[in-house]
Amino acid sequence: MAPTQPFEPESSWMVSDGSCFAIHLAPSDFHLFPHMKTWLATQLFDDDEELHAGFRASLKSQAVKIYYDGINKLVFRYDKCLNLYEDYVKQ
Repeated sequence: MAPTQPFEPESSWMVSDGSCFAIHLAPSDFHLFPHMKTWLATQLFDDDEELHAGFRASLKSQAVKIYYDGINKLVFRYDKCLNLYEDYVKQ
């Protein structure tokens, strides 16, 4: 049986600070990330400035669609609530 080698991490590895949460983001902001991940998978940027500009443009275009869709859903939800009258709890 061959002896095992001790694990020696490469010096070029980056170590995370251990934080898995973005403190500056509210829980309501996390719905943006699936859309952002899909969009980023189709993009190619030459430098950081181009990435930042594209990221901002993507967020601006998402905001319009997400809020438009959300407001349109409110019409149905309000109508449903108002038409239930006093029977607002399903039995």
